[in-house]
Amino acid sequence: EVEKTLKAAKVTVLPREKGTDKTTDWKAVLTKIRGKKPDAVFCDVFGGDFATLVKQATPLGYFKMIQNRLIDGGEVGTVDMAEALGADYPFGIISDAYDPVVWGEGEPPEHKEYVEKLKKAMKSENGSGWAMGSSPTPMWVPW
Repeated sequence: EVEKTLKAAKVTVLPREKGTDKTTDWKAVLTKIRGKKPDAVFCDVFGGDFATLVKQATPLGYFKMIQNRLIDGGEVGTVDMAEALGADYPFGIISDAYDPVVWGEGEPPEHKEYVEKLKKAMKSENGSGWAMGSSPTPMWVPW
């Protein structure tokens, strides 16, 4: 539906380039996309595959070329991914995340208690976005 919506908005959609669930070397895919000189990129690369893609794309100037205009629906906006990639994280991309630590005004005391337990269990000041996700595979955080 993304492609259909973009075309309806008069956005030029380039031919798709993709890896598989076995892709570990993204350079060929990245080079093809880079050669088309897109203004932005939509992808759905998840978890460790995204970390691998970023580490291969950055030296190629990929994110610089698209000015970090990347939309990824693979939940790569988590604090876990930012921590894993450190300075290599392409800040400014658009993605989704489940962030248990950030709460606006009116945070319930139960949530504050949960966050403190989570930080301790994960040994991280930022907790883990995966502790909030709903997935067919439950993640158990040892208290």
